Amino acid sequence: MAQFDMFARRGGPGLLVDCQADALSRLSTRFVVPALPRDIVPAPVTHLNPVLEFENQRFVLLPQNAATVLLRELGQTVGSFAAHRFEIMNAIDMLLTGY
Repeated sequence: MAQFDMFARRGGPGLLVDCQADALSRLSTRFVVPALPRDIVPAPVTHLNPVLEFENQRFVLLPQNAATVLLRELGQTVGSFAAHRFEIMNAIDMLLTGY
């Protein structure tokens, strides 16, 4: 498991993105950010909600809905958004610092 790995959301649409630093991989929890299909997110906020592609589907990252979950609740990795590191970190920075 690595930073920006993606997991299917249990009981709901979209993905959970592991945004926790790899240096903290020994913890039993993960800081995750949901990414929902673009067609169910009404109006993404510029800089806060980047639109990311995975397997020809568009997902909106929602850092304002971030949470921690137990590692054992995540299940199997379905892919990685590591190529979108810059956009993801900028979105989290926007949430925490306003820019």
